[in-house]
Amino acid sequence: MASGMTRAGVFDSFDIPLWFKTEVPASGIVPPVSFQHLGALLVTQLENTSDENLNIFIIPLVYRKTDYALVGFREPEVSPVSLREEIPGFNLITQTVEDYAPFVSSQPFTTIVDARETEAFAYWGIPRADNIPETVLGITVPKPGGQDATFFSTTSKPARDALQTGHAYHISAEWDGTELRFPGEVEPNRPRLPIEYVAEYNVSVTAGTFTDSHANNKSGYFDWDAARTACPAGYHLPSQDEWRGILPNHLYGVYVNFQGIGKGVDNCVEEIVVGGQEKRTFTADYSCPVGAVGVAYALRFKDEKNQYRSAWRYEYLDNPSAGGGKMMKITVRYLGPASTLSLSNITNDAFWAETDVEYITRTFPACGYIFSYGGNTSTLRVGEWGRYWSATDSDSMYAYAMVFDNEWAGSRFDTSKPSAFSIRCVRDN
Repeated sequence: MASGMTRAGVFDSFDIPLWFKTEVPASGIVPPVSFQHLGALLVTQLENTSDENLNIFIIPLVYRKTDYALVGFREPEVSPVSLREEIPGFNLITQTVEDYAPFVSSQPFTTIVDARETEAFAYWGIPRADNIPETVLGITVPKPGGQDATFFSTTSKPARDALQTGHAYHISAEWDGTELRFPGEVEPNRPRLPIEYVAEYNVSVTAGTFTDSHANNKSGYFDWDAARTACPAGYHLPSQDEWRGILPNHLYGVYVNFQGIGKGVDNCVEEIVVGGQEKRTFTADYSCPVGAVGVAYALRFKDEKNQYRSAWRYEYLDNPSAGGGKMMKITVRYLGPASTLSLSNITNDAFWAETDVEYITRTFPACGYIFSYGGNTSTLRVGEWGRYWSATDSDSMYAYAMVFDNEWAGSRFDTSKPSAFSIRCVRDN
């Protein structure tokens, strides 16, 4: 019986897990039996299209959105630790799979897929007959210093029917050096956009907790040192590179201008960190149409793959929460690599009123700030300005912040660390 991951290569031979159940008569002579397949053969063909060898650890770690079991038998006499390594398993007495769970290879598996070469990997799985799985592929790549990096495919592979025992299922994937994906997919399982890492609400007056309101007087104010540890568990204060994924660096209305004076720029180069990954370079187009007071548009995250390509709308609006004042609302609509829309297609209300599409929004109340100079402890510009710390400092006295007001918005405002600003956290992953 085959159990665990196997490097397939050429299938000259392969162990097939079979089983049978029969009653042994008093005579002790076992009658003819019919063997049944224990699971389905799942084969992943991985093509390395990059110019560098791919050194892989724990491969290919196929993860399914519906549960299924890796073929394996429980051994009653094994230790609890070994037992955990064996589950999920097939119980021959009850003829059921116990402890269905997403597949995780029980033993480390390291191999190399040479540059411009293809390898196949196989294992036996016991599927649920009533579930139609959707497959996402993942690989873990060792990096210098022991910091392994795990990459999950940016596209998914839905099955047409539920998997059946006794059948073989083949999926093909490719690695280009930065991305893992199923080739030829028409509808991508889109990646999480930078705006989706941003928490829904500000940190409250109590560090480590979120407020439940976008009102301009319900958030806490923290100096830079306190802000660095004020986010709840699972969140952190965004770096300046992460804030750049929400708003461009440029200040004073060059890119995001709310005055309706017709400013804009094409193919702005932006270096951005998305979801804690390495910094990547994108380009973006910004438009602040003439007469469009309080609104700006952008076509962002353009690169060769356009994996994160999306339309963005920035608005400086009345805050409907108790207390009134203003707020900044950011609305994002995913476009992806298949879209041919340009900036001119998204700078109108009709585009943002379309139904049957997904809109992602975040609201930033204009909470004002507390300026530290001269012992001042009163809040200033509440209902007018927004000031949100980043985790990045420029020197021992100053750090960067995301800021907005009725004229413009930007992510690289250099200000004194003792000043007390609002905090908007981002998810760790």
